[in-house]
Amino acid sequence: MEFTEKKIRKKKYCVAWGAALKNVEVIWLVLTQKLKLVVVGDSDEKNRVYQYIRNGQYTQYKAMNYMMGQLMAGYYEGNMDIKSEEFKSAQAKLKSDHPLLAQFEFPKGLDQKSIILRKVQQDFSIALKNGLARGERNIASYRRTNPLLTNGRNVKLTHGYNSEDELKEAMSTNQWDIAVSWVNKIRFKIVFAKNPVKDMRTKDIIYNLLTSEEYKVCGSSIGIDGKKIILNLSYQMPEREEKLDDDVYFAVKFGIDTPAIGVSSKYPNTCIFFGDGENFIGQRLYLQRRIRELQRELSLTSGGHGRKAKLRPLEKYRRREKDFARTFNHQISRQIVNEARKARAKTILMEDMSEYSKEYKNTLILRNWSYYQLAQDVKYKAKQLGMNVAEVKTGLEPSECVELDYLHAILAGYKK
Repeated sequence: MEFTEKKIRKKKYCVAWGAALKNVEVIWLVLTQKLKLVVVGDSDEKNRVYQYIRNGQYTQYKAMNYMMGQLMAGYYEGNMDIKSEEFKSAQAKLKSDHPLLAQFEFPKGLDQKSIILRKVQQDFSIALKNGLARGERNIASYRRTNPLLTNGRNVKLTHGYNSEDELKEAMSTNQWDIAVSWVNKIRFKIVFAKNPVKDMRTKDIIYNLLTSEEYKVCGSSIGIDGKKIILNLSYQMPEREEKLDDDVYFAVKFGIDTPAIGVSSKYPNTCIFFGDGENFIGQRLYLQRRIRELQRELSLTSGGHGRKAKLRPLEKYRRREKDFARTFNHQISRQIVNEARKARAKTILMEDMSEYSKEYKNTLILRNWSYYQLAQDVKYKAKQLGMNVAEVKTGLEPSECVELDYLHAILAGYKK
C-alpha cells in the first residue's frame, strides 16, 4: 500500500481536530533525518537528475542572494528600523512577480519562488533576533552548494509491499526497498547500511511516515555531496508522553578528565560520567596532528592544474574532525537524556559557560568542540520526551570546588 502525503495530511487533520475537541494539547516537533539516495533509472536518467539538481541549486543561490540584497537595501535605507516606510516597501515587494526573479529559469515542478522568498524572510528574522541591529550578527550569504529546497508535499515515500506487516518484517533485513518520488518524474531509492541494525532508528522514522497518521513530511532539501545525493528529510512528529516528575532535576557540567558529569536531585550523592576522556583526547590529537602534517606538506603547493587533487586529503581530515565532533556530541547528548529519563527528571540543568574565564575553558576536555552544538542536541532530544532544558549560573568557577559540590550548586541555583 502506498501512503501519499495527501492521505497522511487528511488523517492527521482529523486527529488534531479531534484532540482539540477533547481539549488535549498536541505539541508537534519538526526534526531532520539525513538520507542517502540513488537515482532509479539508466545512465541518461541519472545524468538528467544530477543536472536538474545542480541547475536548481545554482538558480536558487543567485535568486536568494538577490532577494536578500533587496531586503537589506530597504533595511539600511530605513536606518535599520523595521518600522520604517523604506523597509516595509522593500518587504512588500518580495513577491513571486518581482522583476529580478523573472530573469531566472526555475526548476520544473518546484515552487521555487515562494520557497526562496519564505526562506529569505525567515533568515532575516533570525539574524535580526540574534543581534543584526547591534552588529553582533551578519546577514546570511547563500552558497552555490546549498541543498535545493523543496516543499514537503513534493517528497513522497513509497514502497511495494502488500501489507504493513510485510513492510515491518522486511525492516530487519538489509534489503528494505523504500523509494522516494519527487518532482519532474524523478524517483530515488533510499540507501541503508549493509548491517540492518545500524539504521533501525532511521527505518523506524520512515516506517512511521509511511503508516502513522501522526507523522508528516515537511519542507526538506536535496543536495549533492561529491557524487552522493543527500536528502535532508524534515518531518513532523508528536511529542512523546513520558511519566516525569516535576520535582526531579538532572544537573550536568562539563568535565576536565571526563567530557560531561551529571547527577540527579533524586540521587544527589551519585555522579554519572559521560564519555571516555582518554579515547576522546587520543582521537582528537591524532586528527589534529594529521591536519598539521598535511598542511606542512602542502605549504609549497602552487596553484594551477592538480592543486585540487593535492588538497583533497587535507579536506578529508578536516571533514573527519568535524564529523567526529558532531558524532561525539550526539552520543553524549543521548546518554545525558537517557539518564535523565531513568531518573524521571522533568528538567535538565546545564551549567552556563558564558561567564567562565578563558583559562578555565581551555582546561576542559571539550574545549575545541562546540558547547552550543551539544546543548542544542540535548535540547531537541529532551523535547522529544517532554523534558525542559535550562542553563544555570552558579557564580562559582568549577575549579573552586569538587565536582559533586558544583553539581549541587547547579541544582540549588535553579531552585532559587
